[in-house]
Amino acid sequence: MLNVNKKGSLRSSFAPVRVPDGYYMALGDNRDNSSDSRAIGFVPRDEIVGRTKSVVLSFNYDNYYIPRSDRFFKPL
Repeated sequence: MLNVNKKGSLRSSFAPVRVPDGYYMALGDNRDNSSDSRAIGFVPRDEIVGRTKSVVLSFNYDNYYIPRSDRFFKPL
């Protein structure tokens, strides 16, 4: 059963999970609106083909998708 807080959605909080060996749990940065492992399940290791080192573009979803230029090309 999901642990839902009164202010958030079903995705804003959830019960502990165990990630199986060979899989990863991917989490999006827009907690309530991300199609991440909470929606699609765990990601098999053999389907991960790259690694990121920096942010290229970042948009503020809460402010009409205005670009967040202070985040462009920043290292992670």
